[in-house]
Amino acid sequence: MQSQLISQWRILSKSYDRSIGVDTTRSYLIKLGRARFADLSWQERLAERREEFPEFFDTFDYTWCNNPEFYDFPIETSLQTRTLDAAIALWRAKLPDMPSNPDLGWIVARSTFLANFAQATPHVQPSLPFKYVISPLGWLEFVYRYFTEFGRCVDQSAKTPADMREVSSKGWLSITANVIASSCDGLDYFLPEMVKAIKNTVACFADAEGDFDAKRQNELAGDLCYAAHDFALCHEVAHIAASDFTNPDESRADRWGLAAYLGSWGRRPLLHMHIGNSNGTRAIVGPIGFGSAGRSLLATKALIERRLRLNSPGRNRGLAVFTAFAERSRWLLARAISLRDHHIQKENPVVAKDAGDRLLSLIEQLASYEMGFAEFNASLKTEDCEEARRAAVAAEKIAARDPASAEQIEI
Repeated sequence: MQSQLISQWRILSKSYDRSIGVDTTRSYLIKLGRARFADLSWQERLAERREEFPEFFDTFDYTWCNNPEFYDFPIETSLQTRTLDAAIALWRAKLPDMPSNPDLGWIVARSTFLANFAQATPHVQPSLPFKYVISPLGWLEFVYRYFTEFGRCVDQSAKTPADMREVSSKGWLSITANVIASSCDGLDYFLPEMVKAIKNTVACFADAEGDFDAKRQNELAGDLCYAAHDFALCHEVAHIAASDFTNPDESRADRWGLAAYLGSWGRRPLLHMHIGNSNGTRAIVGPIGFGSAGRSLLATKALIERRLRLNSPGRNRGLAVFTAFAERSRWLLARAISLRDHHIQKENPVVAKDAGDRLLSLIEQLASYEMGFAEFNASLKTEDCEEARRAAVAAEKIAARDPASAEQIEI
């Protein structure tokens, strides 16, 4: 079964890592990554979970999770541990409308090279008996860029959308250039080159920041990135618990995912300390961050689709998708705050009030940031977006004519 997991993923990964030369690239990076498995603290975390929740591990076989040979990249060990946290919490939640014995075995967390911002939200790929929870690099990069810029705004006390535009316009230009490049058809691996072509060709994008540097993050940005992605993983595990693959019920996955997120909060006691010492308050940062990042990504995608008049099959659905997601995220926020109020009843009233005030401030700041980003994108001229896409397509064609370039990797 375990060897089947590896061989099956090798086949599935080709549909995500679809760039020219990707087989050589993936093989090279896997080999390089082996040396980075020297830190085995993730094995210790798995052992702690096995000791704390023996009934779950007696029910489902996750012995293979301890073996580095079952991972391509070190980040997947963290994704696997966090996904298991969600599965354990949901299994223990015993929700009234959840199956009494949900199939939460053989959940496999994976990352892919898929850099396309427009397609790269986390999702489940069933290939029974395995259920792959896939976190594309494009999603991780968008979330990190998005909240890094937000962290800069907070650091510089930017409170209004106009203030935030002043602080983050260069970063927002880079994010938007990535979304435009993502509207092209093919070579996800070459997105950095396509974005560079946009920056060098289109005057409007000349000030866009270059390569993303995670070191620019502050603690708030890092926590929001981690929390938003954690909730996304919980949402996907909820789909698995419902065997919800062919016609997924997103609202149910949000509801069950929220239960999984709250139930696994004990694994993140040191995160979000800037919110205060109330666990009930800190535990709902995930759905709040997930909603903000998701709305901004989908709103930008819808705007770019409309500007570029992308009418090919499967495209130009951005506005409808954004509207549906916005409605879901509003429900998530209301439900999360309701649960927060329930959880803090036993807490010190002074601590709870302080945390509540900080949470309200965070929500207000995120709302201003989201509005500022939307207004910034709306201010871009259609002709600049069209020129940017032409530059990206030209760079893509150059890459397509030179397959060997895909094998030239700078470490």
